[in-house]
Amino acid sequence: MTLAVTALCLGYASCGDDEEDEREPRAQDEESADADEDEINYTGKYDCKVDGIYHTLDFNDRTAKVVGSGRKVLDIPSSIEYEDSTDSSRSGSYSVTSIGYNAFYYCSSLTSITSLNPTPPSCSSSAFSGVDMSACTLLVPAGSKDAYASATGWSVFHYII
Repeated sequence: MTLAVTALCLGYASCGDDEEDEREPRAQDEESADADEDEINYTGKYDCKVDGIYHTLDFNDRTAKVVGSGRKVLDIPSSIEYEDSTDSSRSGSYSVTSIGYNAFYYCSSLTSITSLNPTPPSCSSSAFSGVDMSACTLLVPAGSKDAYASATGWSVFHYII
């Protein structure tokens, strides 16, 4: 599977007990208003939230960039569905192609990430800055361990299964 990497970089992310930031999300879906019991504080700019993961979207390339999460355990899909009630041309499937700069910056509660993509998405070398890598496990599809272990951004994990 070939991944088209988006150049879109529209946000920052933080989670944990950081001070609340006054910046507002660019858009929110109805689900984002409901806090999940596994969620912790999250601030940042994003276009949509799917299963506890915040994304910016490139509407031209139909790609999504992970910009953060407020969850302790993450499943990063290879694609997401987005519905725009104001512009139906933006609705549809978006390939998750990258993990953004500081996407999980100091998410000290992060314990597990599952990537469902057999090819490691492009990942900023600072995407997991401040995460306790000795306490966080990366779960990847069968046969993908070596690719993730040598990929920029992903190779910082101590435990790749």
